[in-house]
Amino acid sequence: MSRLHRHREVLRERFAELVLAEKPFSVLDVGCGRGELAQRIAAAGVPVEGLEADGGLVESLRERGLSVREGSATQLPFDDGSFDWVVVRHVIHHVEQPGQAVAEAFRVCGTGIAIAEPCFDARLPGHALSLELERWAIPQHRRSGHVHAESWDAAQILAAVPEAVDVVVETCLPITIGDVDDADEQYGRWTEGFAADDGAVQAYRDLRARVEAEGFGLGGSVMVFAKKNHP
Repeated sequence: MSRLHRHREVLRERFAELVLAEKPFSVLDVGCGRGELAQRIAAAGVPVEGLEADGGLVESLRERGLSVREGSATQLPFDDGSFDWVVVRHVIHHVEQPGQAVAEAFRVCGTGIAIAEPCFDARLPGHALSLELERWAIPQHRRSGHVHAESWDAAQILAAVPEAVDVVVETCLPITIGDVDDADEQYGRWTEGFAADDGAVQAYRDLRARVEAEGFGLGGSVMVFAKKNHP
């Protein structure tokens, strides 16, 4: 397992720990991706449903025994309060209408929502360079036909659910310094298919040279837990 994958696993495990600490009796994982978080929750004995927009991923997850439905984060195909907790991890910045996605998550939860987004702290080693890499990557990802915007912070998430109560925010920022292999694994694929003289490719080469000289800080995760106000 690469350093980048280990780092991501640490962030995902911390999020899962906090979700499970709420003792949920059911969970909806919105934008469940390859199912790592859903599998972790299911392994703890909690019934979990996944929702994923990528039909190909849905089929592969079902083959692995996970309960997954294809659908959009902005139009969840569930009734109000269908799940005890709804989790949305590192998805909001990949949604056309992030505020609507947060509101939908809050609508279908019975107790609360847990939302995590990538974050950086320029005061930490290498994080300023990480922010430059992220800001380089966003337009390249869009050029590849994907939705990608700046990650939301805790204030933006909470502004989408102003009626939430018992709000807890935790930021997980393990200091892990990446190298050029990590940079290429995370960002290099977005140079594929671009002409060698493309300005974006040269910009990445320049950033990569700085990574080789300085290293860059692998990002963290800001995690927001917000509950409904039940009379």
